[in-house]
Amino acid sequence: MPPVFRSFKLALIQLGGIGTDKSTNLQHAREMIIQAAAAAGHAKKPDLIVLPECFNSPYGHVHFPVYAEEISFTPGQPYDVSQSPSASVRMLSSTARETKTWLIGGNTYVDLSFQFKTDLQKRFYTRKRPLNK
Repeated sequence: MPPVFRSFKLALIQLGGIGTDKSTNLQHAREMIIQAAAAAGHAKKPDLIVLPECFNSPYGHVHFPVYAEEISFTPGQPYDVSQSPSASVRMLSSTARETKTWLIGGNTYVDLSFQFKTDLQKRFYTRKRPLNK
């Protein structure tokens, strides 16, 4: 039996005014999600809302170490989002629940440095100092 496809309404959010304060950026993204979910002037609210990349921080690889968040997700294990150390994960989850929509949070920098066993691996990942030192 072939898969059954159904149409859905999609909202794409392009954020402006992203600054250096992560909590302000997350609040701004949350407000825009709620506005998109309200579907003002549209017959149907969106089923899926998509945020842009770097929705919670300035754009650029130099910001990775500063804005990285630990997700603490282990595949195959239960994940309690309310206990996540990631402010971005908690905001996306609670706002999706509040608006009853699916959300895609673009991307966010993830801190994986705790997984690295050697100083060389950690320095390569975080880029806090040159690799040749």
